[in-house]
Amino acid sequence: MPGSFFMILFDPSADHLSLPPDYVDMHLKKKIPNSPITLSANGGYSWRLEIKKIGDSCCFTNGWSNVVKDLQLGFADFLYFQFVDEFTFILSVYGPNGCEKIFPQKIEDDGGENVVDHDEEEKKYDGNNDDDYDDAHDDDDDDDADDEENGDDEEDPCFVTIINKTHKKILRLPAGFEELVGIKAEGTMKLKNLDGKEWVTGLKLDKSYRASIRYHMSPGWCAFRKQNDLLEGDKCVFKYIRSERTLLLAKVTKKPRPPSSDGFWVVERARGRGS
Repeated sequence: MPGSFFMILFDPSADHLSLPPDYVDMHLKKKIPNSPITLSANGGYSWRLEIKKIGDSCCFTNGWSNVVKDLQLGFADFLYFQFVDEFTFILSVYGPNGCEKIFPQKIEDDGGENVVDHDEEEKKYDGNNDDDYDDAHDDDDDDDADDEENGDDEEDPCFVTIINKTHKKILRLPAGFEELVGIKAEGTMKLKNLDGKEWVTGLKLDKSYRASIRYHMSPGWCAFRKQNDLLEGDKCVFKYIRSERTLLLAKVTKKPRPPSSDGFWVVERARGRGS
């Protein structure tokens, strides 16, 4: 799997950035993506770029100028590119003083498709779904209620989710939430209820998103949902406890529902010979 790489920016005015020749030889020589790639940075920034051959070099282009402009990159900035997958990189920027630059949260505007600090409408899944995405697009309108609020108080950021069919096997984190809590790669996350009981869930990169970095919890989430009796229509407040590195189910507002052990509609057959 391709690794990460760094560059020192010597020409902020250039409309492209040459990639390290050794990195290209090892990882991209015969695998240059034909489709645009996504580059993201802290603060909710995300751009679509292309990797093209310019002269003898492979370069980030067709969008690189927007990266420089949005982040106000300057001479001798240290650029660290973290590989996520063949279409996705995460950019960290360090100034000449050696300190990482933390960028202000990008503000939504009407024309900015790359703005990710607002409550983003759930996108439809593409054709790359695995078993974790069963019933994921049975009712796209239900997704509008997901992530309806996203708080980021100074101590412990939180978000609100209304349980629907897409949550049967996964819980998706809101766009930009991974930046607030410092998630940088796949792994595990602890979930806890108000009784103090903990579950360990798998944390996976959601590859159905190309324009932003999104993560979801899958292995372990189903057991958490069932054991905490979370059913369709329930409104859940999740708070990330920084001191414990744990996602707490802080509050649940229950919605009346028909009798069901799972909350995902159960049709019982009538008993008797006529059934």
